[in-house]
Amino acid sequence: MKKNLTILLCILVSFCQAQTLKVSYLEKINLSDTSKIDMSKQFEESGLSPAMEAILQKAIEDEARKISQGKEYELYSLNGESIYQKTKSEEIVNNNITTTIIDQIDIFYRNFKDKKTTNQTSILSKTFLIHEDETDFNWQISSERQVIAGYKYKKATSSFEQGLEAWFTNEVPINAGPKTYSGLPGLIIKVNSEYLAIEATDVEVSDNPIKIKVPSKGKKVSRKKFNEIHDKKENRNKDNEGSISIKVIQM
Repeated sequence: MKKNLTILLCILVSFCQAQTLKVSYLEKINLSDTSKIDMSKQFEESGLSPAMEAILQKAIEDEARKISQGKEYELYSLNGESIYQKTKSEEIVNNNITTTIIDQIDIFYRNFKDKKTTNQTSILSKTFLIHEDETDFNWQISSERQVIAGYKYKKATSSFEQGLEAWFTNEVPINAGPKTYSGLPGLIIKVNSEYLAIEATDVEVSDNPIKIKVPSKGKKVSRKKFNEIHDKKENRNKDNEGSISIKVIQM
């Protein structure tokens, strides 16, 4: 873990469920060589000019590089509920053409008491809503420990995903973490898997209540159905890796 991670300096051991917990995470996806992303097949029937195609190609490559460098997410938890989300768009203006790169919507809501999760996610321009039971990761807590900024961290591993491991601390006694990762006796600070790396960069506790809303927008589907739709899209667009959608506004 990074030595400059001082995320628990403002956290009291007396943290309770009535306090609002906010955790900032940096999420990185391991991409292959982003310089080789080729959208030529997608542009063939688009009717766009070569100049416009070049602008879009560069925008996609730039966004892919940013994804590989990491995206910031936030986890909020209060009174037995949590939500983990990040939705951001960026506009690039070139020759009076505005290109908006829109990140994939991916919001994870969790109800600790009911042990249910809701995932609002998207594939290109279509939004889906997935309600399901909490995942049982069957964590195995190892004897490996680390001490950072005076706080103790423990390592846990799981066979649920290839190479999946998590670091958590009992000193923030809340069963929460990024995405759907949970099920450990303390806040999950770091997650590593074959294709994903997530690490907390800041933790704040306050007495100011927030309202956590259950995601409600999107077509309701099962996880199995969503995976089928996702795979079908991937097969159609093998050369368009990632979760990037584009809106072009000509002015």
